[in-house]
Amino acid sequence: MCPNNEALAMRRARKPMMEYGLFTRIIDKIAAERVYFRAVWFGNWGESLLNPALPRMISYARACMPKTEIVVFTNLNVLKDAKALIGSGIDTVAVSISGMTQEMYGRNHCNGDISVVLENIRALARERASQGRRTRIRVRFHSYLYNGHQEDAARKFCAENGLEFELVRCFIPGVEATVAYHRDKKRWGVYYRRFIDLDREERLMKVLPDYRVCPMLNDQVSVDTDGRLYRCCAVYTEAYLLGSFFDHPIRRIQEIKSPVCMLCAKTPASWRW
Repeated sequence: MCPNNEALAMRRARKPMMEYGLFTRIIDKIAAERVYFRAVWFGNWGESLLNPALPRMISYARACMPKTEIVVFTNLNVLKDAKALIGSGIDTVAVSISGMTQEMYGRNHCNGDISVVLENIRALARERASQGRRTRIRVRFHSYLYNGHQEDAARKFCAENGLEFELVRCFIPGVEATVAYHRDKKRWGVYYRRFIDLDREERLMKVLPDYRVCPMLNDQVSVDTDGRLYRCCAVYTEAYLLGSFFDHPIRRIQEIKSPVCMLCAKTPASWRW
């Protein structure tokens, strides 16, 4: 459900991957300000495993943040070095799939190859065993109206390979898409009903009594590949940028006011909960 649109493509064209030096500066700032993060997530608006510096980044974060969980979210169509990834000290590799056959998988993961993904998962499991690591490999099965009949096959694959299984309910993603849906339900309803239980989605939607109670606001610091701050992982538009990560004390980032929070709070959404 991660967005893939022209605005994101333009941003990635300008700064497609985070440089290793920038990443270490981010981690150094966290350490200098003595801020504890429960987790560091790689992969918010892109595919982390395309970055050749990723294992070094993970190793650096692991050395500086020994009590922090380090997670990579990936579609795993690319796995350049399973040994380096598992050996980096990573805690969790979360792999998103949407089917166990190419016909089904390709409906959502466009141009992806499920046979490659499954073999890459097996390669990670073999490497984990070889190195004696306790890395969690979690298969996140994205649940749509059309692919439920393949859930059991995904669960079986996980059981056979010592993997964790997670069923992910898919929904209207992000602030901008949710706002667009409510502004034109006739148009977007036709679109989303092809693959989402929209009646259930409507039942789950709620507004916030106050934007300051939003769990997305209070639990996240979202840093783009060039070091700029986004409000949270549910905001995608550059107009809502909050400046550079290095412009603010980390503990004050959540206090930065942004118009997108006011817009989001009054918009019924299901993904906050």
